[in-house]
Amino acid sequence: EALEIQKKGGGGWILFSPRPVVTVTRRSGDGDFRLDRNEFASKGIEILNVDRGGKTTYHGPGQVVGFLASSLSEVTKKIGGNSRGVRVFMERLTLTLNDYVEQELRDNNDSRIVDYKKSAECPGIWLRDIQGQSFKLASFGFSFHRDRIAHGFSLNLFSDALSGFHWIHACGDVGVRSTSLYHVESSEKVFEASKARLSEALTKFF
Repeated sequence: EALEIQKKGGGGWILFSPRPVVTVTRRSGDGDFRLDRNEFASKGIEILNVDRGGKTTYHGPGQVVGFLASSLSEVTKKIGGNSRGVRVFMERLTLTLNDYVEQELRDNNDSRIVDYKKSAECPGIWLRDIQGQSFKLASFGFSFHRDRIAHGFSLNLFSDALSGFHWIHACGDVGVRSTSLYHVESSEKVFEASKARLSEALTKFF
């Protein structure tokens, strides 16, 4: 449904909590799965083939997913860059999400920090704990067709968002460990408040 709204355009971010699903792309492989694919249905997880960048990942309750219902040229006119400014778009989005995450960490007296070095090596938003270990917090899975932006990003807000990552190697990387922004399970009240702050941050720069 969100993808259909995105196709229609109109501007603005569509932020939502997804149903449990593992999305696979043309770059995904059988090695991305820790379980036989037939076992995912018994866990209530759908496997969905999608046309986007990246490899295999999980989406589910406890996450916030963001799709931008706008064209690339409209966005780059606002933030600077040429009409095919994919790099400009991704750099601005990464900066915006990093700023949002850092503010949330400060507000919650969380000792973790944004791992900018890891983010430069591997696309996404990463956190580093006090032991120096890196964990992936958010993933990018955009697709750009001429001027159209399809799909978006996902960010793990709550700890229950991590359950589905036990059954896959996210992004095809055996070494990826995932984390959540908050160390608690999903709360509708907290989700809506967090989504509102995220929407404000995104709208400010897009």
